[in-house]
Amino acid sequence: MKKLLLVFALFLAATSVSAQEFDYDYFYNLATEERYDLEVSLDEDDNIEHIFIEVDGETYDQVYIKIKAEQLNAFHSALRKVKSKFLEWEQVAKDNGVTDFEKEIEVDFPELEAYWYCDDDWKDSFSSEPYVLFVVDEEGDSYVGIGDYVEDWEDDSYSETYFFILSYEVDFDDLINKT
Repeated sequence: MKKLLLVFALFLAATSVSAQEFDYDYFYNLATEERYDLEVSLDEDDNIEHIFIEVDGETYDQVYIKIKAEQLNAFHSALRKVKSKFLEWEQVAKDNGVTDFEKEIEVDFPELEAYWYCDDDWKDSFSSEPYVLFVVDEEGDSYVGIGDYVEDWEDDSYSETYFFILSYEVDFDDLINKT
């Protein structure tokens, strides 16, 4: 019996060492008044391997972007640039009474991966370069849309347009801090 328990204990120890761990959190977006999931994949030393961020999809409900650990600094830098330009343009739009306006914010995000669930399977695109659009709606409210049109890498008949909306300084800060 002791041998069986020892073998079982060694088996559990071996599987727990090789198992990938995940930390779960969420990002509450004031712009959309929605809660989005964050999943952080950790290696055996608790270092971040990648982060999945739930985003909105045009067609499907379960849509995520994946940011690898080595891309986090570039992702944060791009978000900070978008935030800075958004706050600047938002103030100019308010000062000038601008409504119904769109303009691209040229920022280089790292190449991300996008995943979406359809037809009982996960689809994925390994090359997504998010596009950033500054928008002032008819009421004069400003926001930034960040997203891309992606196709499944195995079957391009599966596609999705993902996006996330940010319209408050705290949304940018919260997303940066939580990732």
